[in-house]
This record gives sequence, structure tokens and C-alpha cells, in this order.
Amino acid sequence: MIYDVPPSTEPIRQGDIFRSLPFVVTDPESLTLLRDDKLIAEPQNWINLSGGDLPSLVVASVVPTYGIVITQDCDTTRDKYIAFLQIREFFDVVKDRPPANGSPEKINDWWTKYIVRGSRENLKWFYLPADPDFGFDKRMAATFQTIITVRTDFLVKNLALLRMGRLNTVADEHFREQIAQYFRRYPYNEWYPFTKDELSEYRKDPTRRDTLPYPWQE
Repeated sequence: MIYDVPPSTEPIRQGDIFRSLPFVVTDPESLTLLRDDKLIAEPQNWINLSGGDLPSLVVASVVPTYGIVITQDCDTTRDKYIAFLQIREFFDVVKDRPPANGSPEKINDWWTKYIVRGSRENLKWFYLPADPDFGFDKRMAATFQTIITVRTDFLVKNLALLRMGRLNTVADEHFREQIAQYFRRYPYNEWYPFTKDELSEYRKDPTRRDTLPYPWQE
């Protein structure tokens, strides 16, 4: 598939894929604090804490997750932290689904069109195909909306255990370009120049039914 497995002696690069990264989950409006080895019973709001004396410890949940490196190659060896996009199962990232009772041909057609369209139009995720030999039993996606950081020295020490591999040359070039597009994109609604009739036709697509018209389209 689109994955390579470099030797553990190779340095970390953008596009490297890791398993079992620590993803810290907290609710800033309801933090559990630990002071003097005792839990504070009443949950605390970060807004009330950040302006005063900070607690010695905050209790948080940590879950393992997949991630793909977005830190540039020149910084992965000298920065204290490396940044990752979180990788999750494809349908945890996107809301659309293939036809429930469709034939294999229709389902394959849906997948090919959706992936191609998503790569061109949707800059919020990067598609990662299933490859059991690599470690992905299901289709996956890197979500640009969840970024996590991990200490570089920890990753380097445990590289052979945590790094699954990296994107091959073709996929890596696409990934780099999509990162750039995501952070420089200009947010706009693609339907703004439509006439009223064109908008009506556009909204016939079930995924666009909730599209709201601009005043000049009403």
C-alpha cells in the first residue's frame, strides 16, 4: 500500500506514523485537582484557576492513540516536542456513510468517489487506507482538527516500539501539500455566487439540504 517501514535507526520525519501515543483528555470546566496528596472534591473551572495559584496536580484521563507527524523534518531532532495529527477510524472522523443496502459495486463506487472528492475538497482529514500488514485493519483518517504533542526524547528512546512506519514518497508529497492547504485555506461557502435557481439545484444533494441561502439568493 502507501506505507513504508524504515529501520529504527532513521530519524523521525514528517509523515511518520506512530501507535500508542498518550492523548490527554481533560474538561477545562470540570477539573479534578490534587493538593497535598488529597483530591479536592468540588470540580474546578480552569478560568478560575489560571489567574491564581495553580494546583500541583490535575487528574486527567490518558488514552492511547495513533498519530502522524506534522512537525517539519528540520525540527524533529532539535525541538523539545513533536506535533502529531491524531489518527482515528475513518467513520469516527467523517459523518457520511456508504449505502446501507447497496451492492458491492455501489459501495465500491461510493468509496472511490468519496475519497477522491474528499482529497480535493475536504481539507479536514487525510485518508489512510486499511493495510493489515502495516497495522491498520480498518480504513483510517488523520484529522487536522486534533493536534497532540509528545516529548521528542521519549519518542526517540522508544522509536522501535512506537513508530509503525511512514508514508511512501507519493503519499508523503500529498500529505505535505494538504497540511499547507489546511493552514493557509481561506474559509468560504462554495455556494455564495449561485443564483436562487442554482442554489435550489445544489440543495437537492441530501448532504446539502441544510445549506442556508444568502440574502441575494432568497
